Amino acid sequence: MEKEVEKFLSNTSEVLHNVGGFRNKFETRMEQVMAETEQEIKPTLYATRNQPRIHPIFTPELTELDENRFYIALSIAFFDHKTEGKRIADKLNGTKETRIGETARALERGIKSGKFAMGAKYEKKDNSIWINELPEKILPKQEEIPPILGFLWNTLNTSVDAGTKRNHDWDLLDVEARIAHEMTHAYNTKNSNPLKNSKTSAVDEGAAMAVTYAMTGHVPDQDYTERGIDQEALEKTKKILCELVDREKGGTDAVSKTREKSVEAIKILENRRMPVEEAFKKL
Repeated sequence: MEKEVEKFLSNTSEVLHNVGGFRNKFETRMEQVMAETEQEIKPTLYATRNQPRIHPIFTPELTELDENRFYIALSIAFFDHKTEGKRIADKLNGTKETRIGETARALERGIKSGKFAMGAKYEKKDNSIWINELPEKILPKQEEIPPILGFLWNTLNTSVDAGTKRNHDWDLLDVEARIAHEMTHAYNTKNSNPLKNSKTSAVDEGAAMAVTYAMTGHVPDQDYTERGIDQEALEKTKKILCELVDREKGGTDAVSKTREKSVEAIKILENRRMPVEEAFKKL
């Protein structure tokens, strides 16, 4: 990685061009997967002006870097995190690309603290989804990777053990389920106020979990109490919406109805205090 950083500093425009080509291929492929996932789901943000963008790990709009430099910072951050002490980011100190090094160090701190855990998330601030557990078959081909992004490619690739705590051997369905889960958060956010209180948050998360169930047959089991979500309300929401999924026999129709019901329930719970099961009874 040290040699690749040196090459970047000596031939910045060429490396950035190559990184841009990789980034475009990655984002185009992820948009295709989003289209394949959402095309038969009626309540969706796909193909609307509110369609979220997909990024790996974090969103460049929340940094001071352009997108190509952000990808380089990510790759350096994961390299430094894995090697524990190489500090390639420091090689950029005092150069014209100092901000890449600063961002890489900040990202590395976030990775170590668990702020950027492996998985997926909807980011309300800039309406984006980040997802960083991907099977190799939907990533740009290995021969198309600019060397400076090699470690980022390894980190995203669930068929490679890059020393990060993430799932392995994922297939396309796993990614589609993640996208549908996060798109449910995005849809709820654009059509209601799911963060209004602990019960609206519970319905939002419960709906996303029910969508995962509709796609995979597996119900996520997590405790979100520390995130301000009413855990009892979450469990009741999951039960109600997973029963809906069962009645619909899973699939995209179940996802559609889950999103519709969750938005309606959230709107009721935004302004009225009542158990979540009572809100669903009013639908």
